[in-house]
Amino acid sequence: MVKQGKMTLKAAAGQMRVGYRQWIRLCRAYREGGDAALVHGSRGKQSSRRTTEETRERAVELYRRRYSDFGLTFAAEKLA
Repeated sequence: MVKQGKMTLKAAAGQMRVGYRQWIRLCRAYREGGDAALVHGSRGKQSSRRTTEETRERAVELYRRRYSDFGLTFAAEKLA
């Protein structure tokens, strides 16, 4: 709507709940890179802080063997 002149930049920023200056940066990125510029750069990538597959499998194995009658939260506390 801003591009068509039906809405001011300030009104659009308010509607998107971002600051005016941030909205200016978003508009510039959109003009230069299109829709893809508005998507977060980490989207679709795995977290660098994720638990390793080995650790996850070991935790599931321990849960099934020793803590299967516990609730998930209590079992997590015991595993920790």
